Amino acid sequence: MTESVQKDSDGSLRVYEAGYILLPSIPEEKVGDEVSLIKDAILKHGGAFMSEVSPKFIPLAYEVIKNISSKNERFTEAYFGAIHFKAHSHAIPALTRELDENQRIIRFLLIKAEKESRKQPKREIKEEVETEEVTQDFSQAEIDKSIEEMVEA
Repeated sequence: MTESVQKDSDGSLRVYEAGYILLPSIPEEKVGDEVSLIKDAILKHGGAFMSEVSPKFIPLAYEVIKNISSKNERFTEAYFGAIHFKAHSHAIPALTRELDENQRIIRFLLIKAEKESRKQPKREIKEEVETEEVTQDFSQAEIDKSIEEMVEA
């Protein structure tokens, strides 16, 4: 499958992440179909996939309320997943509207992410520093004199 992605007016593509939680009432074997609908919406608006976090059934950190068919439904668990993709910025408002209209998505968050190429693995730099142990005996008078000189300066 080849994807045609137009670039922004400045010639750059932006990297986005769409995190979503899906209704817990969706049968496990149908969750993939729901994710496909989200991917189709991204493709429809000119996006190109980079990576994905497959949805997992999890307990939610707090109760989430969504109005479904004129009734407030409460959820304490759901399927959580995420998709990283590239797209031009002017397509994001239309994609947001389309995802918002999907009644099987309880909530979603669409954010501009850091480009993958900028992410550098952290390297530990180990530098051996030779230390020389200095042992000198100073009298209390010498220490007091040094302190007085510093204070006067």
